Amino acid sequence: MKGYLDMSRLMLIMYISIIIVSYMLIPVAYAAPDEEGAMPDDDLIQQQLDNLDISEIAKFYENFVSEDYPDIGALLKDMLRGRIPFDVWQIIKNLVSGLFKEVWQNIGLISNVLIIAIAAGILNQLQSSFDSKSAGEMAFYACYILIIMVVIQSFNQMMSYGQEALSNMVLFMQVFAPTMYTLLMASGAVSSSVMFQPLMALLVGMVGTFVKDVVLPLLFLSAILTLVNHISDKAPLGKLADLLKNICSWALKLTFIIFSAVVIIQGITAGSFDSVSFRTAKFAVDNFVPVVGRALSDSMATVVSYSALIKSAIGVIGLIILASICLFPAIKIAAVALVYKFAAALIEPIAQPRICQCLNSIGDILIMLFTLVFSVAVIFFIAIAMLIGINSPQAIL
Repeated sequence: MKGYLDMSRLMLIMYISIIIVSYMLIPVAYAAPDEEGAMPDDDLIQQQLDNLDISEIAKFYENFVSEDYPDIGALLKDMLRGRIPFDVWQIIKNLVSGLFKEVWQNIGLISNVLIIAIAAGILNQLQSSFDSKSAGEMAFYACYILIIMVVIQSFNQMMSYGQEALSNMVLFMQVFAPTMYTLLMASGAVSSSVMFQPLMALLVGMVGTFVKDVVLPLLFLSAILTLVNHISDKAPLGKLADLLKNICSWALKLTFIIFSAVVIIQGITAGSFDSVSFRTAKFAVDNFVPVVGRALSDSMATVVSYSALIKSAIGVIGLIILASICLFPAIKIAAVALVYKFAAALIEPIAQPRICQCLNSIGDILIMLFTLVFSVAVIFFIAIAMLIGINSPQAIL
């Protein structure tokens, strides 16, 4: 129960972090009219887009997003013109329907578990008719081994979904970040680009390696110990399994706190310095370059503004891709976790307590896996949001 409350608290913290970052750091990626009501220069924007290589980002977009939405080029141009072709309620509806669809597709898993659990319950009730108690235990072991086979098969599949999602998110960040660094420099955030490039590469690599090579194996080992622990009432492995789950939980919290704190502090510090530096450079060009100083400073401000606008739009597209990479595996994992929880509740009146406790514990571990995938996505979400928020046109002009 305590572990469940800890995970709920962590989910609440991450949810609040998303809201705060979204409202405080992400400038709106739209093409606002200037004082005379004219829209931004499409030719200048197109020229900058032509000089920007987003082919690697487009591959991720095509693999994870483009099935239901326009291609990345059309989406980017629409966003720069203030047209966002997304229906929020339709997206929510798709997510909810996707969750129920995954639950329905795992009805076979529930059926297999229910049949085996009912058979184990019947054998337990008929135990008195056996010649010895050991014969009844052997019948239970046979049923429990069948349940273990079903559980391990589905759990391995969910682990592969989690590993694939984590790998794809890390690969996407490694592809996406250089484009944002280029746009940061083009928008006047030279210090931020120089400071963030090695920092982000280090943190993304560390988070990906730590989660995939340390936390996930510990979570898998916790699941194995949980299955073994419920074979017998006397198996002394429950505390060790709980310890491993707690280690995963605390490692996840620590990673989330450290990454978020470093990225936010670094972004605020570098962003403030870039803002002052740009204003100083603009003032110097305006006042100390003879004849063309004013025109040159205005041109520089225009280029920087459009670069920042493009950076914001591409950053929002990056958030969309990141969410798509994370959500579908997370939904599959959450659906199977619900299936195990539901199965444990259904068989409780008829099955042996050990089977119910086993299925419930596996459901808890899958919830931990879901939280793990979601947490890494939130960490990268904050990083992208910080890159978007550095030196928006409103901040530097």
